[in-house]
Amino acid sequence: MVSALAASLRPVVFVAATVVTAVVDVVVLRVLGAPFAGIWWVPLVIAVQAVVVQSLKQMGVLVARLEAARAEVAQMAVENERLRFARDLHDILGHTLTSITIRSQLAARLARTDPDRAAREMTDVEHAARQALDEVRHAVTGYRAPALSEELDKAARGLRAAGIELEVSPAEGPIPASAEIVLAWAVREAVTNVLRHSRAGRCRIDLSVDDTAAGLEVRDDGTPPNDESGAARAGHGLTGLAERVAEAGGRLEAGVPPGGGYRLCVRVPLEAS
Repeated sequence: MVSALAASLRPVVFVAATVVTAVVDVVVLRVLGAPFAGIWWVPLVIAVQAVVVQSLKQMGVLVARLEAARAEVAQMAVENERLRFARDLHDILGHTLTSITIRSQLAARLARTDPDRAAREMTDVEHAARQALDEVRHAVTGYRAPALSEELDKAARGLRAAGIELEVSPAEGPIPASAEIVLAWAVREAVTNVLRHSRAGRCRIDLSVDDTAAGLEVRDDGTPPNDESGAARAGHGLTGLAERVAEAGGRLEAGVPPGGGYRLCVRVPLEAS
């Protein structure tokens, strides 16, 4: 009886029904001639049974909610992994494909006037394509974090091929590995934008580190792409970089400085990273 009431009634109504059931049972037993000393435990048994049944019912509700929460967390994890993979794939291929495009165009222009250099450029294009394939394989099989020194080397080669002068100012001390990864992604994205959009003649990369944070500033004298309002437009790569920096507890600033050109600045706190 108590189990049936618990399954079909709301908690407040169930409590009232349990009290009524206990009273009715005691009254019926007294009418039938049972002494009070022999039936005093009946309300107690009914109350205990009601508590147990209600607890089991509540436990079932909590288990159902827990399962729903687990399913939601699993779905969110899948969505976050899809976003991460899309962001990583863009960051991995964006710079390399831009470099391949520029070197291919250069080789096409040099094919008649300087065949030897054109052949060297196409060899570099082949090397870059193979490297891009390897990086995609790494991205598919597992996460591959970039190295800051490798990204600076790639930046120098890519900018030199595009006829852009690069100046690098190194940090005064070692940069911790966790912060270095974020700065490496920042170098890749910044240089990709310089190659793809800016039509710059000069580019400068400044690295810094102190007791609290590691920083990077990339400036060029080109013209960034603008939106309809005339402001510098942020692409998918810059949005992904902002997410990486935010995950590391850092800050990203990007835009047109007072002197013109384009400036990208990243600062990552060492403790957070």
